[in-house]
Amino acid sequence: MPIGIDPTVDYAFKRVFGRQENEESLCSLLNAVLRRPVGERIESVVILNPFLPLEAFDDKLSVLDIKARDESGRMFNIEMQIRLHHALRERVLFYWAKLYTEQLTEGDDYAELRPTISVLVVDDILFPELAGPHHRFRLCEESRGILFSDQIELHVLELPKFDKPLPDLTDDLDKWLFFLRHAATLDINHWPVELAKSPWQRAGKELTMLAQTEIEREKYEARRKGQLDYTTDMRAERRIGRAVGTVRLLQRILKQPVTTDERLEAMTAAELTELEATLTAAARQAGISL
Repeated sequence: MPIGIDPTVDYAFKRVFGRQENEESLCSLLNAVLRRPVGERIESVVILNPFLPLEAFDDKLSVLDIKARDESGRMFNIEMQIRLHHALRERVLFYWAKLYTEQLTEGDDYAELRPTISVLVVDDILFPELAGPHHRFRLCEESRGILFSDQIELHVLELPKFDKPLPDLTDDLDKWLFFLRHAATLDINHWPVELAKSPWQRAGKELTMLAQTEIEREKYEARRKGQLDYTTDMRAERRIGRAVGTVRLLQRILKQPVTTDERLEAMTAAELTELEATLTAAARQAGISL
């Protein structure tokens, strides 16, 4: 029977990777993203804001990120987003900077700062101009690519760009991307051999436990609904914004009185759509090409 829990819903994502008991899974994910050689691989992490099932996660605007520190002192911020949000890139930088600066208190030496790495997993396309699902950003001189500092590193994983089937998975990053895209359809009792090692099996069992615990399942569903509702609301706002712009433009072209901001804000979406359609028809009748 399929697990039925989508790990891209941030509540499930944080349960899988944001519990100290699941340290192995988080280490595996980070090593897969960083692609460090064997001698530099992360062996252990301390999760600084662990998953708390009793915490209220019904705010669809809250950020369920994961903050962690590895054995060398490097800091990590890992975040899962189903859809792109307004100013998402700026927000990722803000949380990176916050985690970086929180390392020091007054009187500490700047030399004590450790590299801080952000990993953004998004079930959407943030960089349509870039091929492949994994992008690594560092602070470099523009013309020659000389590294300014190794203290800042940002990784973006765009899930829709990953389409490999199970037989074609070649490395751990492929396996985690496949897991994130397809875990909800997998059956823990018929687990694919390609994901048979501990990090992926443990992650699958964590999702299964979530699915089988009534309270946890309700929290997951509430969070999932909240995220979907927020996405729908944002899309509706964008549609309304475009309609307002079209109405104002057509009224000016047709030399009609421009509807005031107060009137536009008081109109329902249906009224605004009807006004837009009326003006569009009038423009076409006047021979204005739209």
